[in-house]
Order: sequence, then C-alpha cells, then structure tokens
Amino acid sequence: MKDDVTPTPSVKRHKPFDRNGRRIKIGDYVRIVGVPNLSGMSPDSIAECLPAFEYLVGKYKRITAFDEYGCAEFGFRMQHPNGKRGRHFVWIEPFLLHVPQPRSNATSKRHSRRLL
Repeated sequence: MKDDVTPTPSVKRHKPFDRNGRRIKIGDYVRIVGVPNLSGMSPDSIAECLPAFEYLVGKYKRITAFDEYGCAEFGFRMQHPNGKRGRHFVWIEPFLLHVPQPRSNATSKRHSRRLL
C-alpha cells in the first residue's frame, strides 16, 4: 500500500493565482483574506483548526510550498489561550490570498518624507 497521498480524479487542482488573478509562487508574501470552507471536517477538527485560520486572516505571510491540490502552505507561530506558543502549518486555497501591489517610487518617496 502506498504511503503518499495523490489527488482523487474528482478533485481539481487549484491554479496558482490569487483572488485578483495575480500569479503566486513559493516565496511570495501574500495577505490571507479568508477562511477555507471547513464544513467537511468533524466538529472537533473544526474547533481545533478554525482559531488558526481566523488568526491568519488579514496577516501577510510567505508561501513556503504548494500541496498536490494547489493550496499554498504557511508555517507560523501562534499564542494559544493557555499562554503557550505553538507552531502551526496550514494550507489555504489561492483564491483566499491577495498579492499586494508593489509600491511605486512616488508613493515610497511621499511616505519617507512624512517620516522625516
């Protein structure tokens, strides 16, 4: 029996494009803009996973890999309600990600003048 996981034929692989159609790749910093649909998980699994996904919404993280379904992998540390910090890994569909637009030179200059 094989130990590796292969996608089932009925599951389509996500293309590497964010919610606005911008290409994403390993190493890109992206903003997480939504929580994946967890309805196929057991209530215990949802209770365990949902806080991690909710923690990520609105944050910028770097894509560390893509899985066999085309979901982006993120690794991060998160403080638990019990006060301990834990390391987590999650996989998120590309349509729940946003690649920020690069800042133009004019915007950067204007911003740096305000800081002086």
